[in-house]
Amino acid sequence: MDASVELLSPRFVRLRLRRPPHFNWSPGQTAYLIMPGVSTIPFEAHPFTITSVDTVHDETHWGDITPVTEGEKFGESQPHWKELAFFINVHSGFTKNLLDVARKGGKVKVLVDGPYGKPPDLKDYDTSVLIAGGAGVSFALPLLLDSIK
Repeated sequence: MDASVELLSPRFVRLRLRRPPHFNWSPGQTAYLIMPGVSTIPFEAHPFTITSVDTVHDETHWGDITPVTEGEKFGESQPHWKELAFFINVHSGFTKNLLDVARKGGKVKVLVDGPYGKPPDLKDYDTSVLIAGGAGVSFALPLLLDSIK
């Protein structure tokens, strides 16, 4: 699938791709991303937390939630439920190569494997405290968004 890579800060990028119609996940789950054009090793997979929220089961709250179709333009104007988003903290190697793509405002081909993990469901609690720093926001943000909807 085609994905856009955006530079959010000098050491932080956002990867966004069209949501596959069959792909469902829970807040806080991860997916393994394979990017042959970025990786130096074929089929090298890296786990990242899915930052966007899957709202496919809540049509009454969010309205029209159909995935982006091939005829639609994927970009800034798309609602959050029509995309998979990942916040990626840049270190070295693979993520450094991804940063170089983001600096050019580029696109990459991505294979997605997942979702994985069983994160907590916070909707049953009256009070929740989420503390995150740096790339930890990619886990806390979808939990927060899911708990307030």
